Amino acid sequence: MTTIKFHHAGLAVPDLEKAIQFYCGVFGFTILQRINWDSTQVEWPVKVTGVANSMVKGVQLQGDNGFLELFEWIQPESTGKPTQAHQFGITHLAFQVQNINQVYEQFIAHGGTSHGKPSPVGKAIAIYCQDPFGNLIELLQIVKEDAPFDLRRLGN
Repeated sequence: MTTIKFHHAGLAVPDLEKAIQFYCGVFGFTILQRINWDSTQVEWPVKVTGVANSMVKGVQLQGDNGFLELFEWIQPESTGKPTQAHQFGITHLAFQVQNINQVYEQFIAHGGTSHGKPSPVGKAIAIYCQDPFGNLIELLQIVKEDAPFDLRRLGN
């Protein structure tokens, strides 16, 4: 049987350097590698993404248990707005943290916004926030040892 593991999420952002500062500053990601392309110079971007005539500045960030890719599309320029929690598609990224109030304060200090404060939800404390670009981010602290969705149970 083939082993399949979740590897990374990718976000399109309007300002790559600001996004790097935000995600590294709040969540402790580090830069693993830069990923830049101009599809007029190399063929693989069209083959992989299906987007012709593209130019992108990007970065792959490494966290404690996974990776996050950030892309600033120069051509074609990203359009639209990030989704809302009730719409189809990927609605948010969730980060499990140890001290949600501390991370929440860092999140806001680095330019994120929120509609409220972290609140108890069953075996966790959680809050949906928005990064500086409007992407929905969930901060999640597990407070009960028997929570089935605790990353610590996976050995990560």
